[in-house]
Amino acid sequence: MTNSFEEALTKLQTGLDNLNAQDVSHLPAAQLAMVEKSKAALYGEIQRLQAQQIEARDADYAVITSALRDSKADLTALSGWIAGKKAQDRAIFSMLSKGISIVLSLLA
Repeated sequence: MTNSFEEALTKLQTGLDNLNAQDVSHLPAAQLAMVEKSKAALYGEIQRLQAQQIEARDADYAVITSALRDSKADLTALSGWIAGKKAQDRAIFSMLSKGISIVLSLLA
């Protein structure tokens, strides 16, 4: 969490704590409603800041996850290409072995 997030969160939490600590038993209904609205607004803002922090943190993972997904597709394609080349190499080696056997049998 950056300093600006920490500072904002601390200020909002302090404001909410101050509102929660008030003795509202002597307040008229209109002022009590305003205090409750203020509490709800502060709590909502705290939640918004925390959600922003989580989204910012998760954004890096989303990029990494996308990169890994792309890498997996590339590695799968490369694995398929390697398997094809391996089969081709075996076929070529088999043909060369037969050819050398034929040449050696003709020379003998």
